[in-house]
This record gives sequence, structure tokens and C-alpha cells, in this order.
Amino acid sequence: MVYVKLIRNIYGELMYLKYACGYGQKHDLCALGGYGVNTYDPDLAYTQMHYIKIYYGKESGNPLIHIMISLDDCVKTEEKACEFADKFARYYRNDYQVLWALHGKERGSSNYHIHMILNSVSYVNGKMFHGDVGEMKKYCNYIAKTTQRKTYLEFENKNIR
Repeated sequence: MVYVKLIRNIYGELMYLKYACGYGQKHDLCALGGYGVNTYDPDLAYTQMHYIKIYYGKESGNPLIHIMISLDDCVKTEEKACEFADKFARYYRNDYQVLWALHGKERGSSNYHIHMILNSVSYVNGKMFHGDVGEMKKYCNYIAKTTQRKTYLEFENKNIR
């Protein structure tokens, strides 16, 4: 089973975005990737996301979408985990800047977990990502189809299957 958790944190606003962009490069990092941002420089990734917010006049409120995905023990190699991380990020790449980090430290029954950071403002049209339960279920269905595993969604501290 693949565990998907949407983490919302509006406290700290843009400072949370800056922290999240840098967090991926610490703590048992295996690989980094992304779309629409520099994946090698967390300060530049933050600046790139912030410029989209400035351009569309949406600097307040939820600064990012943070999705954590824990892969179960069917994923045995870092290469396979990276492949999944990139495929999961592709789901949003046509509308949002995405930065992902693959970590190898064991979490429960998982050897690998992924942190995905999405800019909450679309670079295409400036619309905010709302990430309601319906949207997250669609994303979980995509993950299930991609991995051929069931998904388990934690949404706003509620477990949804």
C-alpha cells in the first residue's frame, strides 16, 4: 500500500515555503527532481516560486502544497523509487512548479518516502491549488494506477481510503 498525506501549514507563510524548498536537501536524501524550478539550489527554487506569486499578486495564504508519499516494501531499489517520484511529479507539472525529494530512511513499512512541494499558485493562469478531498482522491488514483498498489490517503488528519 502507498501512503499519501497532504500536509497543510499556512503558518509562517513564505518562510514555510523557503524552509520546505531547503528541507528536501537534508535528512537521508537519495535524490532530487522537479519541474519549473532549479532542483540544485533551494534558495533559487524558493525565488522562482515566489516570483510566480508576485506576478499573480498572491503572496499571502497557503504558500505551498506539501504531499508526502510513503512507498511500501514492494519498492526495493532507489532507482525504482526515483522513477515513481518523477512520475508522481509529472501529474502536476503542466500547471504548477514542483520540487520533489526522495528520502531513504525507513518510515513504518517503507524504505523510501517522497516529499513533493508544489507552488500553490499555477504558473499558467495564477489559480490557487485548493487540494480538496476530491482532487486528492484523483491524485491517489493516479498513484495507484502508476504503482499497481492500493493507496491510503490522510487528508486534514482524517484517514480516507
